[in-house]
This record gives sequence, structure tokens and C-alpha cells, in this order.
Amino acid sequence: MNRYFLLRRGCLVVLLGFFVDHLSAAGLAWLTTSVAVQPIATAATAVAEYRFRNTSDQTVTILSVAPSCSCTTAKADKAAYAPGEAGVIRAELALGGREGRQEKSIAVRTDDAPNDPQRLRLTVDIPELLGIHPKQLFWGVGEPGVEKEIELLAPTPELVVIGDVQCAEPTFTARLETLATKGRYRVKIKPISTAKIAQATIRLSAMVEGQPRVFVLYVAVR
Repeated sequence: MNRYFLLRRGCLVVLLGFFVDHLSAAGLAWLTTSVAVQPIATAATAVAEYRFRNTSDQTVTILSVAPSCSCTTAKADKAAYAPGEAGVIRAELALGGREGRQEKSIAVRTDDAPNDPQRLRLTVDIPELLGIHPKQLFWGVGEPGVEKEIELLAPTPELVVIGDVQCAEPTFTARLETLATKGRYRVKIKPISTAKIAQATIRLSAMVEGQPRVFVLYVAVR
């Protein structure tokens, strides 16, 4: 057996040993670190699960699970995981009053890498209970003060009851029109004058899931 062969075999043993040591120190291997959820309109919370396995040869303990905001809670099914053992972290986002895309993160610290937390990501697309298009209307100074419209759409009409509209300033008028299609409305707004700059907020009163709520629309002459 020549020296060249022995040298190659020695290098291979060293590299293999390094690979095994590195794999043993890998800690928790995550099935996924990012979850996207699309809850139904009536859901109170959105739930996501992040599964993992301890791929090291040592017990790994979860030191902390810290969500990025108080509206999100997250917890592991237990604290310590033996070599080869699987686990799950369950996260829950409270949806009350939120609409549209919500992006949250969760930092998971373990005793094998306490200064290098694993970041888990949660994306939740919350459906609108009342679509408003557009939310702002503008007129130019000196242009005709024609009446313009804002469309309202309640995808789940039984959950949304529109009340009335009120303008906070006397410089604009606003009226609500209920359309034939259930859940569809139109707000018609007109400036009293476009001779000078003016702005106002239009308050739209509604009952959403049995709770009073106010939507604000913005209008201006500019």
C-alpha cells in the first residue's frame, strides 16, 4: 500500500469525521419555516404549525418561543427533544379587527445555539368583510364639482349591515345608495364648491359581525 493511497484514505476519514460531527451538531431540522394561511371571513384566529426533528446526537431543549407581536401566541408541544425525536410549534394569530395581509415572525431559541435563533414566518391573508373602492376621492381646484362614487362590497352580506354616512365638514355632501345586488352599496359624494382647497372625512357607520364599526373615507379638493 503506497503512501499516496494512505494519504488519500486519511483525508477521507478526516472529512467523513467532520461531516458526522457537523451533522450531529445540526440540532433541530425544520420541515418548514414559513407558513401561509388564508382563513375564512368569520374565523377568530389563524393557526399554523411548524414541525421539526432533532437530528443531533444530543437532547435539544427549546429555551424560548417569542412571537414578533402580542397578537400572536406560539408554543412548542414540550421543552426537550431526544435525538431523533420530532416535535411541533403551534402559532395562533388573533384576527379581530384585522384585514388584508399580516406578516409575523417567531424566534425560537434552543440550548445548542442560544445566540442564533431560528426565525419562523407566518403570513395570513385576511379577507375583507367590506371592500371599499376607492377609499379616497379628489377634485382639482376649479374643475367641475361633479358627483363621484365609492363602491362598497360585503362578500358575506349577512355579516355586514351598513348604517349611514356622515360628512365631518360642510364643504361636501354624501349619500348612501343601496344597490339591487345584496351586499353592494354606493356612496355618492359631491363638493359644495371647487373654488378653493378643501378636505373632509366621510364616516361610514356599520354593524360588522354584530359589533358597531366605523369606516373612514377621505375626500379633498386640491
